[in-house]
Amino acid sequence: MSVSYVLPLKAPAPLPASGVDIVTFKVWKNTLVAHIAQDANHYHFMPGGRCATWEAAEFGDRIGELHDTDPDKVKAENIRDQTEQALEAELERLLVLRNAQLSKFVTHIATLCHHTENDDVTMSSTSLDWIFEYLRKHYGLMTKGANFMNIAEHNFKVGTPHQTFYKQYRASFVDNLRKTGDRVKFKNNLLLTEDEKLSPSFENAIVLWSLDKIDPRLPSKVKKDYGHHMTGDSTLKDLQPTIFENIPNMPEDLDQMQATKAFAAQTIDEGQITLNALYNRTSNKTKNARTFNKPRNSFHNQPLRSSINMRKPVVRPTSTTDKFCRICNLAGSDPKIYTSHEIGNCSRLTLRDMESLRNCLLLNNLELTEEPEEPVYTLQPGWDDAEAVHLQNTAEDSE
Repeated sequence: MSVSYVLPLKAPAPLPASGVDIVTFKVWKNTLVAHIAQDANHYHFMPGGRCATWEAAEFGDRIGELHDTDPDKVKAENIRDQTEQALEAELERLLVLRNAQLSKFVTHIATLCHHTENDDVTMSSTSLDWIFEYLRKHYGLMTKGANFMNIAEHNFKVGTPHQTFYKQYRASFVDNLRKTGDRVKFKNNLLLTEDEKLSPSFENAIVLWSLDKIDPRLPSKVKKDYGHHMTGDSTLKDLQPTIFENIPNMPEDLDQMQATKAFAAQTIDEGQITLNALYNRTSNKTKNARTFNKPRNSFHNQPLRSSINMRKPVVRPTSTTDKFCRICNLAGSDPKIYTSHEIGNCSRLTLRDMESLRNCLLLNNLELTEEPEEPVYTLQPGWDDAEAVHLQNTAEDSE
């Protein structure tokens, strides 16, 4: 002999005073409907039932008369050989029974709402849909008109499971889909003949927006790690469960990527600053070289002495504070020249030399901590024309 077991569905926990989101409300609603549906008498008062709407209790009886198709009424009317008085008494009994059943139905739902909403649900409700609509308004979960903009305020909170957030965010869009009978004004008042559904592209967009809400760096990371899987009929929506399951493993990679980008940007900025400083020094040296007031024409067509003939013994600086330029020294310049400046301020260095020097500094992770002195060249007594020509030509080449 077989034994059947009944597993009664428990009632949902009563709603809190505040802090109810769309997903939480949906879970509560679905659990409630499944719970009250265990009583066969409740089918009369649920959507699609014969008594799905009723009058508010504050105005008297909720049900004023039995529905013509009420099975108990039809059965009573089909009893043979009964008097009219007996039929009226039976119908009156049935009407009282239906009101009692409805009161039990409404009260049971009211006890699962927050106590501040109990009275309104009990006394003012006119249908189960009315109760759900009333609760949506109370918790700010309405999905029509300007309430659509509330989706923008649905932000990720640290600690929320990523999959849960995605489902909540997606539910925000699902609840805003248009229903049968709604008109779409921007489509020439198109009358919808069926409920709106999410398109495949819209589903992919919701996944993408969810990733961006969780961390703006995630879309590029997901593209790098999963882009090669999105081929043929496979889309972002298909990969969504795997992606959201692996999001907790991505922060370390994301931080590494961000640190790398920051370092690269900083290196470029520092390099640009260094290059600008070197360029400015070169420009200043060009200007300083032009401080000679000797007419330019007097230098033209004058033969310059060979650097070999101009070679002089190397004179080392006597202390660390003395200035010395190895380039001018090796070029055979007069000691007055190669002891007047350091190599970093030498007018013989071109912009290309400066660029090479900058690259060496960056490769060796060096920084220029102080600005070298700008050389100021003036024609000293005892300098011959060859030295002046050298400075003049160096200034012109730098241009």
